[in-house]
Amino acid sequence: MSAADAFETLLARALIAGVRAVPWRASLGIGARLGDAAAMLGIRRRVGEENLARAFPERSASERARILREHYRELGRVAAEYPRLAELAFPGRVSTRFATRARRWCSATASTRHKYSSGSVTTRPRSRAPSMCT
Repeated sequence: MSAADAFETLLARALIAGVRAVPWRASLGIGARLGDAAAMLGIRRRVGEENLARAFPERSASERARILREHYRELGRVAAEYPRLAELAFPGRVSTRFATRARRWCSATASTRHKYSSGSVTTRPRSRAPSMCT
């Protein structure tokens, strides 16, 4: 593992721990801020702008920019929900053992997703993954 990979893993684990440490509603706010950060960094922004221009040519540039900004915020909120999917899917019924296994399984499959990525479309071989991880 390269130093960059190790740093990314450490950063991801710290974010996951931080999101899990706060109440669910607060984690959504953190997720929205993560989305804002992704937008500021310009991650895939050009693709989003082009797609919105094609999909909504009748809308103004400022309205499309607002849609894209909200899209990034929603992506951040979804990312913030991933670490707690087990507890959201099965409130009050998820054992610590199950949640730990689910987190390990999801993180193991997430680390292999990039191998099958080609451009903007990600395809993976069909697996029997729990639906909460896909």
